[in-house]
Amino acid sequence: MSIGASELRKTYDRKATAELVELSARGVLTEPALEVVDQVLRDRGVSPATRGRAEAAVREQLQREEQAQRMIPSAGEKIVALVADRAIAVGLIGMGLIAASAGLEYGDVIGGLWGTAYFLLADGLPNGQSLGKKWIRLAVVDERSGKPCTYLQAIVRTLVNDGLAGTVTIRIDQT
Repeated sequence: MSIGASELRKTYDRKATAELVELSARGVLTEPALEVVDQVLRDRGVSPATRGRAEAAVREQLQREEQAQRMIPSAGEKIVALVADRAIAVGLIGMGLIAASAGLEYGDVIGGLWGTAYFLLADGLPNGQSLGKKWIRLAVVDERSGKPCTYLQAIVRTLVNDGLAGTVTIRIDQT
C-alpha cells in the first residue's frame, strides 16, 4: 500500500459500513478510494449481494431526493408569477377606475373589489394555480396532503405567510 492508500484506509476504517456503501453508491470516489472502500467492506464481511442491495437502495433514495428537488421552484420563478399576479390585480382595479371615469356608477368600487378578491383568492383557484402561477407552471398545495390550496389557505398565505397557511409552492411538470 502506498502512503495515500494507507491514509485512505485509516479514514475509511473509522466510517460506518452504511456510510461506506453510500459513498460507493454515489459514485463520488476516485478509483484508489473505491478500491480501499471495497477492501474495508470485504474485511467487514459485507457480501457483494448485500452491498449491491444496499447500493441500489441508496441510489433509489438519491433519485427520490433529486425528483423532490426538481419540484422546488426557484426564487426567480416565484417572483415572475408574483409580479404577473399583482399586475392582474392592479389591472382589475384600473379597469374599474376607467369604467368609473367613463360614467359607470361604482365602477371604481367594483374594480377595487375584483382586484382585491383576485389578490386574496388567486392561489385558491383550480389546481392551486393563480393565473401567474399557471403561466410559470407553479402551484400552491397543502404541505401535508398535497391537495391544491383552498380559498381560506390562499387568504392566510397572502396576508400572513405560507407556514401558517400550511401551504408550499411547487413546480408542476407538464411534459
